[in-house]
Amino acid sequence: MRPFLSCLFSSLTFALYFHGAYGAAYSFINETCTRIASNDTNVNFTFCITTLQVAMKNNSVGGLEGLGLATMNLMKTNRYFDANIQVSAVMDASTTCEDGFSEKEGEVSPLTSMNNVMFQLCAIALSITNMFN
Repeated sequence: MRPFLSCLFSSLTFALYFHGAYGAAYSFINETCTRIASNDTNVNFTFCITTLQVAMKNNSVGGLEGLGLATMNLMKTNRYFDANIQVSAVMDASTTCEDGFSEKEGEVSPLTSMNNVMFQLCAIALSITNMFN
């Protein structure tokens, strides 16, 4: 999950760069999450606000790893479609995981909570990526 927070932090920082005023970050977070939650029923507004605020407060978020790095590199080179595909793949993996457990009678996924968080993080990242596209 840490690479995803890095990705979200970098996406937000990238957005703030284009909007100027870093000091208005929390207002920008509110506007961003309002827009995301109103356009995507998969994103909980409170979850979005909390996630982006934590990412903004945690300036020690390390370098991007794995998917986060690949996605940000694609965004830097305006390859939003490719970034969208990679984030969508992670989003699909969380759903596929849950589907696998539901197919077995009497089986309960021990990962439901983590999969739900990952799904929402992906939805937020996709929404931010799509704002640039």
